[in-house]
Amino acid sequence: MPTSNEKIVAGVAARGGHSDSSLAKFARGPKTLAELTEVAARSSLALERLRKIIALRDGEIAQRSAEIRREWNARTELGRDMREAMAEKEIAAYRRNVLTTTEQDRSAVLSELRGFEAEVGAVAALWESPAHLLMREGLGSEERSRYLGQMQYAGPAEVSNLAAFAVSTGNRVLGAAVLSKLDSMSPENRKLAGVSRQDLAQVLTGGDHERARESILVARNRVQEGVNINRAFEAAKPRGGLDRIKLALSKRGETGILEDPGERA
Repeated sequence: MPTSNEKIVAGVAARGGHSDSSLAKFARGPKTLAELTEVAARSSLALERLRKIIALRDGEIAQRSAEIRREWNARTELGRDMREAMAEKEIAAYRRNVLTTTEQDRSAVLSELRGFEAEVGAVAALWESPAHLLMREGLGSEERSRYLGQMQYAGPAEVSNLAAFAVSTGNRVLGAAVLSKLDSMSPENRKLAGVSRQDLAQVLTGGDHERARESILVARNRVQEGVNINRAFEAAKPRGGLDRIKLALSKRGETGILEDPGERA
């Protein structure tokens, strides 16, 4: 039975609100950082499966191609050009058969990769900056409400002190409350407080933001790499130079932070 959330999403879509600009998309993607990094990990595993499928079949094609050429070269009653032409024709037929028999498996993995890309793309806007993450900390909780109540009449100096205390103790909920307070202050008082909302968010949630950013990047890179290696396999030639350059440029943004056990999950 559909959940109430699923019913709401279905209702929005039924009213024409199913485009990527609608709120409905946020219900489809990962809900937490752990889920986001899990999608990235699964996309890497899926790409590895595609690599193995293609590598295995490429090896079979290479082995059979060599056998076919030897067989036709042994037909000395035929001219050299004829032997080469017949060998290439048989090799091409063998390759077409391999492509046909592996198409379903390759398409299934590519579809899986595109699904992972769609999942992270649906929620990417929620992870755009450390401030996005910090603002959600303790949302609706008693603790955050209590902090906000205590800061209701706080002046610039007190807000500055609370920001420093949030950083020194790693208290994200307090940091989120300070962020809300800063947003409600006049420009003059914010300037007097001397607290940068970007700096505050970076110190408290910057690590998680980097992991989220990398998770999204990894999922997008893996689907592009999958498309590239599949295209090269079907074309029976190495990936084009432009494809390799595009992939290299995008992968340059990967830092390996998802593989660092010392990072906060």
